[in-house]
Amino acid sequence: MLGRGSLLLVSLAALWTAAVLAVGVEGNFPLSDDWAYAHVVRSLCSGGGLDLLPWTGATLLAQVLYGWGACKIAGFSYDVLRLTTLAASIAGVGAFYFVLRRLEARETTAVAGAALLAFSPLWFHLSFTFMTDVPFAAFGLVATALYLRGLQAPSRAALVAGSLAAAAAFLIRQHGLWIAMAAGLAALPALQPRDSAPPRPAASRLADGVCAGALPLLVACVWTLWAMLGSDVPQAVQNKVAETSLASGLVLADVAFRSLVTLGFLFLPWAVTARWSEPHERRLFAAAMLALSATAAFAFFHNGATMFYLPNILHPRWIGALTTRDAFFLRMPFEPTASSALLCALTVASVGSAAALLTRLAATTRGLWRADANIRKPRLVLFALLALLLSWLGSLLQAHYYFDRYLMLIFPLAVACCVAGGSQARCGVAFATVLAAMTTFSVAGTHDYMEFHRARWDLLGALEAGGITADEVDGGFEYNAERLAAELGTSPSDAQARPGQAPTVKSWWWVVDDEWIIALGPLDGYVEEERNQYPRWLAPGQGHVLALRRQDAPQARRADDPSKAQSDRPHASGQPQPHGEEQ
Repeated sequence: MLGRGSLLLVSLAALWTAAVLAVGVEGNFPLSDDWAYAHVVRSLCSGGGLDLLPWTGATLLAQVLYGWGACKIAGFSYDVLRLTTLAASIAGVGAFYFVLRRLEARETTAVAGAALLAFSPLWFHLSFTFMTDVPFAAFGLVATALYLRGLQAPSRAALVAGSLAAAAAFLIRQHGLWIAMAAGLAALPALQPRDSAPPRPAASRLADGVCAGALPLLVACVWTLWAMLGSDVPQAVQNKVAETSLASGLVLADVAFRSLVTLGFLFLPWAVTARWSEPHERRLFAAAMLALSATAAFAFFHNGATMFYLPNILHPRWIGALTTRDAFFLRMPFEPTASSALLCALTVASVGSAAALLTRLAATTRGLWRADANIRKPRLVLFALLALLLSWLGSLLQAHYYFDRYLMLIFPLAVACCVAGGSQARCGVAFATVLAAMTTFSVAGTHDYMEFHRARWDLLGALEAGGITADEVDGGFEYNAERLAAELGTSPSDAQARPGQAPTVKSWWWVVDDEWIIALGPLDGYVEEERNQYPRWLAPGQGHVLALRRQDAPQARRADDPSKAQSDRPHASGQPQPHGEEQ
């Protein structure tokens, strides 16, 4: 018979699968930036080689290789690529369970941590894309689990296996290097539990460090030389290198605060179980709460800032980047909106949770520093803390453009550090209630996002079927990028992509002519020609997406034109085929 832990894992897997099926994985269209990554896969499938577009800033190699392998078997489509990310998502959640168990979490705590990650709105939502975030974090967590095994035994075979996983993580996103560096550094000190044998010789520890970090470091050096000296380096890679010099101390402090409070939101189910038994913990929590509350109050009174502080995926009433001209370029308000009370409540809860997270991390660090008897595996705790610190500080190198999804690996590492310091989640009513609310937000928000895109791409498919070409349409970022970025061979400048452009300026995403615009609502100078509706769960009701045509366009169709395509038709079919796809 299955043990309690196994039953809990099976139950978690069943719930996650049910949630994925409820959202639905179908939809042969790109989401966010994954059109650029899919382009490389398509190029490999058609024999065109590793064709990196100027927009591509991630290292990407490992991801496109397994995406290419999947598409060689099943044929190229965004559906196939989405399934590869869902598989990586499962592997990452499973690896995180073993990370927590290696750090001596109880079975119930480890399953609770795995559930917290699996239904995190960032993790769950991005599992439905071919973005690099979930695959990078999954390989990073696999590397973390292997490094913990290698540092505990010690086992150089496990350390080398961890270095291979860390190198693969680096070859998806550059920040995979920090996990390997943390493992290499953690192997060096003479740390041993009090009741164990004397520390191993320094030469042996140095060899462990080399096994852990040498391969990822070598891969990073080779990639850096190519990025600095190569003739075919994408513009986005050069931009990322340049970003490191653009962030001032004030910008870094601002992004650090915003990222910490966003982590607090993700940590909420765990934070409600916090109990401060020691006086120093109560003092730490009070100090953290005071500092974060003061900063949040300043941000609110200075510029009205409330959660969610970081751009891209998380919003109070929806999840995902909405990239139509009205929402993304013109920053026009649209439904659904969030009340001021909801925004303030969300900010207060996230600040309190961030204070609890800081207190747990400080307690873990203090226990390691003082050789606390509860820290029975100091080398593993040191590795967890270093992995978190280096990953978070490394992410701040991109403070010029810092998105909430950059916390994808940092969040589970923060939970792991809490467990390493002895924090075991009390999986009672409070934890279950907040996790259920978080799960509802994740699943419903992702459902709405996918349904919106199905409606949007059905509308675009109808326009294309009527003879309208991509050159005539501003279909939103993903559409114009997927159709025209490779053909035009350009990439927008930093100034062009910054918000605040004049309404008379065309959208920056490879728009040739905007006779037609796909939008969430009406726009001045345009008339509505077609409309698709889609069901919403997070803000219950019907959403809609519009096809608008410029008023001065010749022979513009009107709503009463009998030749107009059927409005509000079902949107699960009729998606256009990606440009250049082999039929």
